[in-house]
Amino acid sequence: MKKGRSGDESGWWSNTRHKIKAYIKHIEMEKHGMKTDDPVYEWCRDNGTLYRA
Repeated sequence: MKKGRSGDESGWWSNTRHKIKAYIKHIEMEKHGMKTDDPVYEWCRDNGTLYRA
């Protein structure tokens, strides 16, 4: 298993067959233009939500 990081908020793990990426969802939402006072953004931030791609 190989692992890596992309910035402070994301990481990835892979082998020859699979690759898993995970990142802190609220940071990614903000990068894509979501307002920080949006209830979904606040919920993700407050609950430490991760996203696996």
